[in-house]
Amino acid sequence: MCFLAYDESKNNQYKPFFSYGLTENVDGHLVGTSFHNFDMPLIRYDTGDLIASENRKGQLMEAFSITQGRNANALSDSYLIFSCFLYN
Repeated sequence: MCFLAYDESKNNQYKPFFSYGLTENVDGHLVGTSFHNFDMPLIRYDTGDLIASENRKGQLMEAFSITQGRNANALSDSYLIFSCFLYN
């Protein structure tokens, strides 16, 4: 997970938790960076959601609404995973 956000008034206005990660609007795409996932950091990860920024404070996006959700919940890293076993 690269960030957390909540919808306190249930009106599709999500507010991100800035202590968990950074959210960005890059050409209408929701992009996130995780501050807490040290094993597999997600840096500027495109979530696949299309958004509209609602409120901004300088460079921070204080709220956003999702205009179109992603197609799947899978994470692809484009690497082939393989195993190697050694025997004596």
